[in-house]
Amino acid sequence: MFRAISLGELLVEERLIDEDGLRSARRDARRDQVALVVALTQEGRVTEEAIACLLERRLKLPRAVLAELFVELDALRSVSHDVAERYCLLPYGEERIAGRQVLRVAMADPLDREAIEEIEAAAGCRVEPVIALPSEIVPAIQKSYRGITTKVIHRTVAEAVESGGAPARGTVEARASCDQRLSALVQLLIERGLVSEADYVAALQRFLD
Repeated sequence: MFRAISLGELLVEERLIDEDGLRSARRDARRDQVALVVALTQEGRVTEEAIACLLERRLKLPRAVLAELFVELDALRSVSHDVAERYCLLPYGEERIAGRQVLRVAMADPLDREAIEEIEAAAGCRVEPVIALPSEIVPAIQKSYRGITTKVIHRTVAEAVESGGAPARGTVEARASCDQRLSALVQLLIERGLVSEADYVAALQRFLD
């Protein structure tokens, strides 16, 4: 969709940040485990409005006002809460176009090919991004994902069961208790990044309340 350039490279090209500032922001992003666009705006290196205006101009993409969007549950279930937070994005709609499923996603950084490729591989669809401000996406994620279980988790559980094979699965399950099987499943989901440990604890707390 776009020529091969990252958000950081585009900001340097447009002289909104210098190379030293970009390197510092990348270090902060890795340290805090947040998207680069979040690290850039949190430290005031570049304003989120400046980034959004630049992306609108260069990519010719529309900007979404999340408060005015209707967020479809099927779209949310196609992308895990952990992925949405990690890349600062919000899936909000899906549609079948020319025989292929298209997922519409509000992104703070629509040039993030890693995010797009991860979603397309996991959800089995094509991502169609629009631009949104990080300060709007973050609270929208928390509000929209409350109580949502994703399709990605269901699909991974099914694949894990199928790939185990009947003989091996039967032998292992015969030796394991129900609690052990559930613990192994939760650990697998966390290790694969499909659910975070914080999300698991929060979900468990809801059952205990």
